Amino acid sequence: MRVCLPVFAMVVVAMPALAQDGPAAPPPEKKICKTITPTGSIMGKRICLTKSEWRQFDEINERTVDVVTGRSKMSAPKGGGEF
Repeated sequence: MRVCLPVFAMVVVAMPALAQDGPAAPPPEKKICKTITPTGSIMGKRICLTKSEWRQFDEINERTVDVVTGRSKMSAPKGGGEF
């Protein structure tokens, strides 16, 4: 009886780990760190994002540059006025 009790206790403790339903969660995406130096600054800022977050970051920056430089895909308002 003394031998069975510790074995039974180990089985009861291990049961939740053995009874997991479904596949394991995918590992988190790896972060990619870059140093960004804003215009007018000599100090860079380290930013760490995932690959998909960097893609989104780049798209936003490209759109901002397009708007600022006038290469925006938006049409000019009727009447020919400035934005």
